[in-house]
Amino acid sequence: MASRWCVSSFSISVILGLALALVTTRAEAQSAASEGCDDDALSALAAVHALDHVTPTELLARARRDGASYPSLHVITLSDDDLAGRARWMRTLASRGLGPLVCGEALLETSRVVVAAPAQGSLVIDGHALRVTLSPRFAEPVVYVRSRDAEPRAYAVREGIAQIDLGEVEVPAQLQLVATGPEGPRPVAELRVGEGEVVDSLPEDPTVITLLRARAESGPLRPNRLLAEVAEEHAERVCATGHVAHEIADEGNAEQRLRRAHVEARHVGEVVSRAADERGAWRALVASPSHRAALGDRRFTDVGVARVEHEGRTCLVVVLASWPRRAAR
Repeated sequence: MASRWCVSSFSISVILGLALALVTTRAEAQSAASEGCDDDALSALAAVHALDHVTPTELLARARRDGASYPSLHVITLSDDDLAGRARWMRTLASRGLGPLVCGEALLETSRVVVAAPAQGSLVIDGHALRVTLSPRFAEPVVYVRSRDAEPRAYAVREGIAQIDLGEVEVPAQLQLVATGPEGPRPVAELRVGEGEVVDSLPEDPTVITLLRARAESGPLRPNRLLAEVAEEHAERVCATGHVAHEIADEGNAEQRLRRAHVEARHVGEVVSRAADERGAWRALVASPSHRAALGDRRFTDVGVARVEHEGRTCLVVVLASWPRRAAR
């Protein structure tokens, strides 16, 4: 029998009061609102960061515990009058494929703390139903569900409702919405349900692929030099641009890049991450239900792994394929 689950609504009344207390003048508050950086929930999180110096990772964890479905959070501290700097920062985030964005802020005596989040999609629990919304730029939504001690399962979305009965989901559970946008598929929203975290102890290196495939009862993968070369080219592009996506500029998706390398395959997959170090990059992949599902997909027979370091960041790309072969030139 499924465990009982629940998720609280996102309550911001207490910490929002802290955020408003930090605003130095009414004129400044009105100026911020006119610029559109006035999301109440994110303003509350900005206040928490300003008061307690909470990291973006912990801010995101707090928000998700309260029922928010942000896929990521981004924080910057600027001088209190630097609206131009805020606009530049938001444009930079959008240029990395994170747009559209919403933001909130807390104004201190001499500084401005801004918290931004992608507004590409959302997940809302309505009884045992899971409601899905998407930005007009995104389509083809799929919800991945991972419970403790179980590998992810994918569920279709029809008319804004994920085809899953949440009453039958073992908790704690992780719900992730993936949709396809201009730069390929990406996670656009994520929720936690139930008390506790969906965590497991996994190696933070390439051996995790073998372990995930064993859990999914999939066969082992053969290392493939051609796939690794294509993966490395994309990892270099990800690091150079800071843009974590499957399609960057005019290079196309993984299948198209393989074709340019004169490689054909029945099925092609790819996972991409960027972090402070290699362990963090692997950790990001295995923490994502959709990426875990790709790594464990039993259709794939071959793999190419590439790791590139650039300006203190590590970019990781794994290209997967089914029976790849050389194509005629």
